[in-house]
Amino acid sequence: LALSSEPGWRVNSYRQAQMAEIFHADQGGISRHIANVFAEGELDELSNMQKMHITRFKPVTSYTLDVILSRVVRSWTKC
Repeated sequence: LALSSEPGWRVNSYRQAQMAEIFHADQGGISRHIANVFAEGELDELSNMQKMHITRFKPVTSYTLDVILSRVVRSWTKC
């Protein structure tokens, strides 16, 4: 997955499945991590998550790069 310098949700946002691929983790673990980040107030949910409704499909939730970076920081602090 490539990062872009362009602003906007579509460019620098990631779904849970993409995060699981980045970290070689299961999607359930990513989901728990995201829930903890928001529950503990580490990041603001409204500013870091967007649900996109695509016709005939269930909503797709995307998260900002900050959510991914919080996963990295939590991993490093456990070492």
